[in-house]
Amino acid sequence: MKTLHLLIITVIFLMFVITTHNASVLDAYAEKWNNYYMLGKFDNSFPAKPIQIFIFQYKVTNGTIDEFKGQRGILSAQVHSTGAALLEIKFPRNYPYTNQPENKQPYGDTSPIILMDVDDPVKSQPSKPNTETTDCFFVYSIPFSGDHKIELIWSYLLSTNFPLHGDNILSSCNSRTIANWPPLKQIKIGMPTSEIKCDTGFDKILHPDNKTISCVKPITLSKLVQHGWIKPAFDPRVSPKIVLTNSFYDGIDKQGKTVVSINNQTFYQFTFGHSIDDLQRGESIKFQNVTFSFPEGLMKTIAGGITILDIKFQDGNEEIYTGIPTRYGSSANNTLTILSNHASPQAGLTYYKDEIKLLVGEN
Repeated sequence: MKTLHLLIITVIFLMFVITTHNASVLDAYAEKWNNYYMLGKFDNSFPAKPIQIFIFQYKVTNGTIDEFKGQRGILSAQVHSTGAALLEIKFPRNYPYTNQPENKQPYGDTSPIILMDVDDPVKSQPSKPNTETTDCFFVYSIPFSGDHKIELIWSYLLSTNFPLHGDNILSSCNSRTIANWPPLKQIKIGMPTSEIKCDTGFDKILHPDNKTISCVKPITLSKLVQHGWIKPAFDPRVSPKIVLTNSFYDGIDKQGKTVVSINNQTFYQFTFGHSIDDLQRGESIKFQNVTFSFPEGLMKTIAGGITILDIKFQDGNEEIYTGIPTRYGSSANNTLTILSNHASPQAGLTYYKDEIKLLVGEN
């Protein structure tokens, strides 16, 4: 009887070991989405868009993945399998992956190409992944077998200054495609300190080393500043408060110094004596106690003319707007008016035809 009990216990134990082993093997080949985080920069956008941390996802079915990494234009994965396997990648559609003109027919195929084992010219014949488009992602599927380095390459970026952008997708996708991290994690992934973001209800502060950023409540910020222990983090590069495109106002066509009305607000207006084409690098003028500077003048690109405007106010505040399109190029408008966040006075600029008009509001 004891022998029978011992035999039963032994069988149960062996079944447990075998089951556990099989479960471990299955876990190694289980379908599990992994996250990969990468910065997305909206170059040449106007108004400027903040850098975001985007969430890419990947998984391998019936195989393993040793490494997954990416940079702008390339995603790569080192994979292994003993039979037929599948690599899948979820690519957030709102990531700035293209500079094709928005809302227009693209110049070519905007999907990536696959290169497998790029160092081996025999194996690295380009191909296209199977692609599924969901509300939030492009889902790329790449079958493979054996050991490979698989690269997805976006080679169609146009050699112009067209703004980089992603797709306009549902706002409900943001929580799945954009990471909301604390400052330290943002810095570790390479986010510039000027782009560090705080949660709603918190202010950004710059530590005395001029490198470290923290997010604190407004009451804490007030106390720290009051004691001189800290100073608010400040970057003059901002987006204008108001951007009016192809919008005309009374007096827009007047020359010299005049008074105009924009959005029921009175502005003093000064028109340059030369055209946008003759805007020089470093050109600066003081008008109504506000200094307007164009540090790069007119920058002529394949995509058209763009400018940078630096506005300095009498109270010491400063605002810098980058990538302002002139009347040329895909992003241009017949008329463009921008107005500052600074309210007293509010200042700005109008590009009207080939004219430059400075604006300073009444206090």
